[in-house]
Amino acid sequence: MEEASYTTVIPSIASIFSSPLYPFLMDKFGRKITLLSVALPQVLSWILISKANDIYTIYLSRLLSGFSNSCLYATLPVYIGEISSPKVRGLWGNAMSCCAYFGLCLMNIVGSMNSLRSTANIFLAIPVIFFLLFMAMPETPYYHLMNGAEEKAYTALKSLRRNQDTIEKEFVEMKEGVAEQMDANNRFVDLVRVKSNRQALIIAITVRGIQQFAGISAFAVYAPYLFARVDGGITASTSAIIYTAALTFCSCTGSILLDFLGRRRAMIISCVGCAVVLLLEAAYFYFIPELSRLYQIRMPYFPILGMLIYVLVYSFGLGIIPNLLLGELFPSNIKGKALCILNIIFGIYSSISTKVFQVLYSAYGIYAPMLLFGICCIGSTIFSVYFVPETSGKTLQQIQRDLKGSSNLNQVEVKVETDKDNS
Repeated sequence: MEEASYTTVIPSIASIFSSPLYPFLMDKFGRKITLLSVALPQVLSWILISKANDIYTIYLSRLLSGFSNSCLYATLPVYIGEISSPKVRGLWGNAMSCCAYFGLCLMNIVGSMNSLRSTANIFLAIPVIFFLLFMAMPETPYYHLMNGAEEKAYTALKSLRRNQDTIEKEFVEMKEGVAEQMDANNRFVDLVRVKSNRQALIIAITVRGIQQFAGISAFAVYAPYLFARVDGGITASTSAIIYTAALTFCSCTGSILLDFLGRRRAMIISCVGCAVVLLLEAAYFYFIPELSRLYQIRMPYFPILGMLIYVLVYSFGLGIIPNLLLGELFPSNIKGKALCILNIIFGIYSSISTKVFQVLYSAYGIYAPMLLFGICCIGSTIFSVYFVPETSGKTLQQIQRDLKGSSNLNQVEVKVETDKDNS
């Protein structure tokens, strides 16, 4: 068990140390080339797993996997944010989370029916297919404009838009926005010195922490345990498939609610819902042993029902919005550096939350981490009300102007939303 525990820690450590490389790669070689580079460590990782005869080979494969994950989470939000129109940016930003959960579900299904080596050989094809298909995708127009290649930028934008009538207007706005951003400094220190960058960085760091301490790890790790309490003969592998399938379905359908509610309102509802479920689950696991002993009250289906409701409310807010904001809040000239820092922070958050969960569970039982995560969700609700900006339906240029032009953006937006509701 101790050896196995390192397989979850190594990718986070790899992410922390490799993250500073990716801003350089994105700005030097482009977003597309950087994303294509993800395929190589993924292929090597799967080959090592398929050939592994000892735990250290597995550790090395997890290290390479951590490198590729770090690159993916640093670059993909930038790519999606820069190629998408405001109308569909939320939908395609959510696709990143949907595909991650679908990958987990698919791996649980294939892994339950095959050996470790066979599973690795099957999934070895995924990064190869990705590399071949993604070769046909264009570089982002923003990257071309940052390098003064206006003709390439226009060609890329034209290939990305179905409605050709609005390209001229969008291209002019895009050029003006990039020109404004490129006039500003793009050093790491400017993330703190420039007020709009500092505001965006604080929001992004906090929402990443909110996501990690929202309790998703508790349900992910203990889904088999919760299903086992039902006494329905459900195996651990089957329960993991059911859990990840529910998470995938809710994440894919969550974008509908996200577009309807808006970013901030969806985040608030999600935090409140997760807090309620986690606190009720903590109370259940704390009191049920005594209630079962004294009054024969068991309620075996309560944890499963709570988990499914949690997956639903987590998916359309906490599971999506932090990833979307990473690609929306920062100007193009410094976005890579910002995501470098956020990747490092994410690795630290992930390591801490996993360790805290393990320590609390070992010392007090499963109710303790759920109680802590529930309290964190209450604090997250307060932060979301006052500090998470509404970016739905806005171009990246409008978001930057909002961050620069308002010291209390949400008070203005809340007033506008209230006026709309009243009218």
